[in-house]
Amino acid sequence: MLRSLGISAERIPWRLMIIGVVVGLATPWIYFTVLGLSFEDIAKIGVVPILISSLLIIIRLMLQGLRFYFFLKGSRVNFNPRISECIIVRVGSEFVASTSLSYIGDELVRAGYLMSRGLDSGKALWISYSETFYDVFMGTSITIAAALYVLLNKDSTLASILLLISLPILLFYLSIFFSALSGRDGSHLLDWFLNKTNRSLILGRIVNWLAETYRSFSSSLKFYHSHPNKRVIIINIIITVILAIIYGLTVFVIYSASGISLEFYEALLAAYSGVALGVLPITLGGSGTTELGVSLFIHSFRGDWAGSAVIAWRLSTHVTTLIVSFICLVVSLPILINRRSLNLRTR
Repeated sequence: MLRSLGISAERIPWRLMIIGVVVGLATPWIYFTVLGLSFEDIAKIGVVPILISSLLIIIRLMLQGLRFYFFLKGSRVNFNPRISECIIVRVGSEFVASTSLSYIGDELVRAGYLMSRGLDSGKALWISYSETFYDVFMGTSITIAAALYVLLNKDSTLASILLLISLPILLFYLSIFFSALSGRDGSHLLDWFLNKTNRSLILGRIVNWLAETYRSFSSSLKFYHSHPNKRVIIINIIITVILAIIYGLTVFVIYSASGISLEFYEALLAAYSGVALGVLPITLGGSGTTELGVSLFIHSFRGDWAGSAVIAWRLSTHVTTLIVSFICLVVSLPILINRRSLNLRTR
């Protein structure tokens, strides 16, 4: 069913991703115009801080690949995952994430890779979205803390925006998590819907696929969180915390170099305020809204928009991600296509 929906290596929507790249690269120039900035303003920050921020992002991408590897090991998949292959595929999927709407593209790329290795759709979706669960829990928790922080600084408007974005996302993922963990699959609702659509062969197949996928998703989730996997879970939690710290450090380095005095925890809260606005399905890869979130948070208690800093930060993080992830995506395509072709021949 996933393949019928177009999730395969050969059918990656390159045209849409090219549009995403153009939008992502055009956003800083819009900020240049709106804020009346020049290249000299960016140059004042210095090359070294931008390089440090870029290096931190590369390290973060590698750690995401390592976490993907540990998720595979903890899920006891039917193949022996290699760290190098996991890192290449995981980092390559970030290119899709950076050029598409949130929670849509990169997870499906990883699911397609896992299905090419012989996993069923439910288990493939669980593993590919498992990282999203960890990132959502971490990110929304930090965003809620950011909302409370700006509320203490009398900025109730920004606090309300951050809470209105983060709380529904957190509650939605918590409901999916605990529902699947408890094994409540809502089969009676699916059966009722199937009876209503039994005259439609296509809808019937979709409903049956959803039911089978969710049951597999639920069993994979329960197995992953069983007692033997406690060590793997702890490792993945630690990696997720490190990923958040690194992301905060990128803001801290750039803004400190631009002359804006920030404590590290303020930089961390600012970074995830940007993430909160970036997940809104408004622009591809959060271009524009991410920078706006960072700027609004820092302006709420520093009174400075620091346009040059936010553009330098976005360029050092977003452009670096695009370059590194594109290289990994190109390298991973033969892996995806060859694995899928091998599976088709052995069936």
